[in-house]
Amino acid sequence: MEGRKKNIRRVFWLYFVLFIALQIYLTKLIAYDSLEIRVNPHNPRLNMFDKDIKRGDIKDSGGAVLVESTAIDGGYKRIYNEPEAFSNVLGNVSHQKTGIEAKYNFVLSNLSLDIWQRAKDIMTDSGLKADSVVLTIDSAFQSFLYNELEGYKGAVVCIEPGTGKVLAMVTRPGYNANTIAEDWEGLIADEENSPLLNRASSGLYPPGSTFKIVSALAIIRGFPEYNSYSYTCSGAETIDGVTIGCYNNNAHGEVNLESALTHSCNTYFFHMMQNKITAGQLAGAAAGLLFNEYYGYPLEYSKSSFVLNDSSDTSERGQTAIGQGKTLMSPMHIALITSAVANGGIMMEPYFLGHVESYTGAAKNKTAPKKIAQVMTTEEAGILTKMMVGVVESGTGRDAKIEGLSMAGKTGTAENSTGVDHNLFTVFAPVDHPKIAVSVIVEQGADTGKALSIAKAALGYYLK
Repeated sequence: MEGRKKNIRRVFWLYFVLFIALQIYLTKLIAYDSLEIRVNPHNPRLNMFDKDIKRGDIKDSGGAVLVESTAIDGGYKRIYNEPEAFSNVLGNVSHQKTGIEAKYNFVLSNLSLDIWQRAKDIMTDSGLKADSVVLTIDSAFQSFLYNELEGYKGAVVCIEPGTGKVLAMVTRPGYNANTIAEDWEGLIADEENSPLLNRASSGLYPPGSTFKIVSALAIIRGFPEYNSYSYTCSGAETIDGVTIGCYNNNAHGEVNLESALTHSCNTYFFHMMQNKITAGQLAGAAAGLLFNEYYGYPLEYSKSSFVLNDSSDTSERGQTAIGQGKTLMSPMHIALITSAVANGGIMMEPYFLGHVESYTGAAKNKTAPKKIAQVMTTEEAGILTKMMVGVVESGTGRDAKIEGLSMAGKTGTAENSTGVDHNLFTVFAPVDHPKIAVSVIVEQGADTGKALSIAKAALGYYLK
């Protein structure tokens, strides 16, 4: 009898615990997860909204209409007024909603003052209009950068360092969002150009020497004597049978960390990786800058990849230190790291949505800037800034210099096994009060220096 009572008590407590767990799960589902489920673009209920509702507009930061719905055949057709320059940002509604159209699908399908609008429509036949979204991007700036990339494949990302506000995000080639249904088969078959790929956030590339910002941070942390330590570059360095050379085997002579970054001396970083810092220290710096992590970007994107560890061989350690090997980054992530340097070590969450606008034009739901993390100390950010100023003033980035403007940047060349190497440049300005960070990648553009000229044009346009 006593044994039976014990078994009953055990069953009771088991069911009690399961009941409590169910209550906790349901509370979380209703209180915290319900909104995310409601606005998820894969939620089929979002496609069941009243067909009489006119989908909201998408506007640029100044109120210019980028996307609108026009009445046609008893329904509405989506019209894209900037069909290519914005294609990979705005997305589309024709084939499984993407981009801004997907992210803010619920907002763009939702009525403000639902009962009032429906009553007014019955009395005046005024129609039903969903809320609109106003972006942080200026359409003229976006189109200017899209034109700067003409003839090339690549991406440009511009961010306000102190807030995370995305000022422009351009991918080329794009596609005509107005004819995507007709062009669909050709678009998905075009593997050479990949026009549907948002290169800015989903494209992953070897970062080349832009990664030396990360390597320099690891050296600052792991080798306190870096300031007084010098190394003689002869143009190439061989360690354990592995040889790494500087660009065109140029000999930089005696360099320290600052001059090595200024002139992008590969052998210095190879030497330091083998003799003064560990793979674990470089991996720690990368992890702190959110490699292999998601960082709160609102649209679909790819995580940057970093795989070095203490068991990695000499070749992999050396290649990783100079931004080659298995390391992959998106232009968006490079821009975020550059912005963190500009912002005293604080990385801000990138955002596109300025605010929501009701059918009456009233603004609501304004986005508040959000801090991701303090990814480096203010002192470390200041040291890196000083070094990056040297890159533009007298180093590999001097072709991007704008007279009278203080700039801090880093160049990069990414090896490309299928052709000419890729060209990268990341920069922020003005140095004392940063207003914009620009990161550019031009595929197969290493022999033109196109990334520097695009970044220079972007800064000149934005800071004019």
